Amino acid sequence: MGRHMRVKHIIGGLVVFSVGLFLCYLNSALVVEFIKGALQPILILVAIWAAAGSMFGNTRLRTVNGIIAALCFLIGIYGLYDEYYTVLDFLTGLLPLFLILGGVVSVTYGIKMLRNQESKVTSGTIKDEKR
Repeated sequence: MGRHMRVKHIIGGLVVFSVGLFLCYLNSALVVEFIKGALQPILILVAIWAAAGSMFGNTRLRTVNGIIAALCFLIGIYGLYDEYYTVLDFLTGLLPLFLILGGVVSVTYGIKMLRNQESKVTSGTIKDEKR
């Protein structure tokens, strides 16, 4: 039963990987929009990181981190307002990448588990359940 489940795991991983590749191909014309849409969330994350550094970091750099946090946050929020649809394109574009990554991880895990199971069977550590 374990071997059968691992084969399903590999097949499912290959399907998810293939869907991700197809969606990347389908959305490949939106590369510039994807990059433009990535800037706003990245700027907001940098602002959060700088604000955390401003609050919890070195006292000499608190002012610099506060200024960086404020600027990145304002630019990021304005970018979300101004480039709303490109941000949505960015988030839509991340879906195929996550599917590809999930497929690769799933297939790798399934193959690894099959190899481990086969090596245990050949070494005699696992008894056949049907006997």
